[in-house]
Amino acid sequence: MKGVCSAGRGILFFALLLGFALPPKLRADEPNHSTARNWLFTAMGLQYANNSALATYTHQFAQELATNYNAKLVPAGFKADPALNAAPIFLLIHAEYRRESADSIWSVFCGYAVLPKSSAVVSSPNYQGQETINTDGYQLPFAFILDRTLWRTDSVGLLLGLGAGALFSSVFTSRHFGNASDYHEQRSLAPLLVARLELFWRWGELRFVLKMPLFWAEGRPIAEDSPAAPSFSGVGLAIGLGYQL
Repeated sequence: MKGVCSAGRGILFFALLLGFALPPKLRADEPNHSTARNWLFTAMGLQYANNSALATYTHQFAQELATNYNAKLVPAGFKADPALNAAPIFLLIHAEYRRESADSIWSVFCGYAVLPKSSAVVSSPNYQGQETINTDGYQLPFAFILDRTLWRTDSVGLLLGLGAGALFSSVFTSRHFGNASDYHEQRSLAPLLVARLELFWRWGELRFVLKMPLFWAEGRPIAEDSPAAPSFSGVGLAIGLGYQL
């Protein structure tokens, strides 16, 4: 399944690159945009990214704790059980500044997303309570995007954008037992690529948008002895509102 998803992302990226290279399809009555215009957008939507590796890491961490407790404590009987696997779909909120002129359209994009939580528990029938291990965090994508017009009228249009930037990830691994807790944070900065389609409808100084972004970004491993890393690679769908400054 992972190979199919990777191939699908590659095909979509190729199609978007081809669309970026082809001449735009504009109507003869397209309005003159000789004056540069500035826009500020806010949007929110759902983003897909496979973060099952974080759930695997959480369960493996819990299994290592159970093995350690069984080796040191008598009576033992400790075991690890997965409690929650990270969901592949999460909420992405973003803001974007855009400048449009007759020659170019470029945007500065920044977003915020919460990494879905993964958790596991360590328990023994010989002891009261249980220890809970959680892995969660947040991600901040930043990108500079160049857009081109594929089709446009006075009020409706379709844009194609390609861009690059960086992904900041902060992943927390925490342990909770009763009133005691401990946590470790792993921060990373990774390169990010983005391609997107945007359908918009303009009404006065406002612009309503429907976006389909495709991101590629892989964070660093969250532990030295594990390859598990936060991922932001996947496709999304968002709705937003822009205001002409």
